[in-house]
Amino acid sequence: KWNPNCLVGLGEHTWSGEFDEESFSSTDHPDGERRVQDSFVGLKNLGATCYVNTFLQLWFHNRPFRQALFLYQPGPQLGSATQEVFQANDVCGQLQLLFALLQEGCHQCLDPSPFVSALGLDTGLQQDAQEFCKLFLSLLESKLTHQPNEIVRNVISKEFSGIYAYITTCRRCGLRSSRPSRFFELDLNIQGHQQLSDSLQEFFKEESLEGENSYFCDHCQKKQSASRRIELIRLPQTLSLQLLRFVFDR
Repeated sequence: KWNPNCLVGLGEHTWSGEFDEESFSSTDHPDGERRVQDSFVGLKNLGATCYVNTFLQLWFHNRPFRQALFLYQPGPQLGSATQEVFQANDVCGQLQLLFALLQEGCHQCLDPSPFVSALGLDTGLQQDAQEFCKLFLSLLESKLTHQPNEIVRNVISKEFSGIYAYITTCRRCGLRSSRPSRFFELDLNIQGHQQLSDSLQEFFKEESLEGENSYFCDHCQKKQSASRRIELIRLPQTLSLQLLRFVFDR
């Protein structure tokens, strides 16, 4: 199967004609597909799955996340290690197997088709990378909820999830209200900015609520001028920043 001139393949017409010794000698050898020791392993693009492969490589290089996935225990109905070749039928098991092959496999490149198929993704359809990241991490977290190992159960929350709060302060009575929100990334505007710090300053900049956009104060029992800002409550071990490169223009 490594020989493009194989009689089983499409090269039969080549053997029917004049034999080209030079062409045969240039055929790739199986050893050419072997992984060089201590080198990294690539992932095949299945059409429009570059956004998936990018995150798979990023998550693989997150050592705590990778080690937690190695501790994942599939249920008896989801996977079985009794066979000679491990068969993973759920998303977590497929990710665990993929991480194991990226770390210990002997091939230069891996085919992530089983993982992509387990997610039900269309390989010919380009998806939004940020949306895929959030949806997949949420799915993974729900799948790991019932794991016996606490490290595995909490790995998504600890590594990727943070909490910030919208703090609104009434300018008349000073009442301060807080509305916490969970996040997997911070959405940063980059229009007109040249430094990441500038984008972060805009993200945490205080906003004025006045006029039609006034804030209804529970203490004053009517709409009042107020200020609103975002306050960080808890940061994840790995902070993801989404750079808003596209802006809607009417």
